[in-house]
Amino acid sequence: MTKSEEPLIRIVDDDEALCEAISFVLEGEGYETAVYQSAESYLEKDDPSRYGVLLLDVKMGGMSGPELQEALIRAGQKIPIIFLSAHGSIDLAVDLMQKGAVSFISKPVGSEKLLATIEHALKDAPVFGASHAEAKIATDP
Repeated sequence: MTKSEEPLIRIVDDDEALCEAISFVLEGEGYETAVYQSAESYLEKDDPSRYGVLLLDVKMGGMSGPELQEALIRAGQKIPIIFLSAHGSIDLAVDLMQKGAVSFISKPVGSEKLLATIEHALKDAPVFGASHAEAKIATDP
């Protein structure tokens, strides 16, 4: 597998310590990670043509996780999303999953559960081509 064919686990969360901890665990398991401190940073810097999964916090400054999910849906991007939140409810989890999220995990999350959820998400993750990478994302509703 070339580097671009290996899964990239994207972590979007404004909690820098949590991002570092998750990245450390995932890299220890052989995953490549990319960390973004905001949804806006993810939209600006991510390579959507890379196969992988998005670990997404629900509540962040600026654009929220659910707002980013909506922007990705509007752009036709189908990256598997695993939501992480310390501020979730059953109604929110159901809503996000009905919109296509793979899972909703409460923080703090154990490494075994996180790894199992990522493995599950990767099994169904599409491998994107050029048309996916060219999709434009509108951040304004």
